[in-house]
Amino acid sequence: MARTQGSGKFRTPKAMYDAWCEYKAYCDGKTKFVTTFSQRESRHITEEIPAPVSYSIKGFCVYVGMTYENFNLTYEHSNGDKFKHVIARMLTECEIDTKEKLESARIEPRLAGLLLSKYGYSTTVEQKTDFTNIDKLIEGIDRMADA
Repeated sequence: MARTQGSGKFRTPKAMYDAWCEYKAYCDGKTKFVTTFSQRESRHITEEIPAPVSYSIKGFCVYVGMTYENFNLTYEHSNGDKFKHVIARMLTECEIDTKEKLESARIEPRLAGLLLSKYGYSTTVEQKTDFTNIDKLIEGIDRMADA
């Protein structure tokens, strides 16, 4: 890993980006074991299948051995100009990766709202109610009641 020994700090933006690329490979290479019953062989079969996880800044912090708070203080606030473009790229890659994995069903689709909400997406649709038709309906009912 391209960081100073034991400090959790990156000396250069390139060192941070190299560690980010290692982290992405780690996330993409995750696997899980799935057990199914084979009727042909009349037994349970356990297979290791790909199970990639979406990238996140918090996951990256855990991967490199630093706290999220330390990452924010060290890179986003005090050294912001030096690392700004790398952090922006990391955030963009997090969003794109999550969307791609959801669209290709490599991540459970039911998690879409939760995973994409941190990027400003919403599962609810704002609806504007047009009350003019309701007002006309009420007027019509009132006229019928008076008659």
